[in-house]
Amino acid sequence: MLVLPKRHIPNVMELEEGDTALLGRLLYTAQKLAAEQGCAERGARFVINCKADGGQTVDHIHCHVLGGRPLG
Repeated sequence: MLVLPKRHIPNVMELEEGDTALLGRLLYTAQKLAAEQGCAERGARFVINCKADGGQTVDHIHCHVLGGRPLG
């Protein structure tokens, strides 16, 4: 799954001090969705890539939620 805010922020390096609540909501929403998909007990991975060298291919901050199987 992907979780992204409505407000455009290109990447983590563009966050400002006032964005802490937005980032908190992003992660809280990600964990809620992971739990709804059955990942609460065994766990999930939450990934935010940043810029080209960090693997970011979409120019809008977002969180990947990976779960449902063991991750290596």
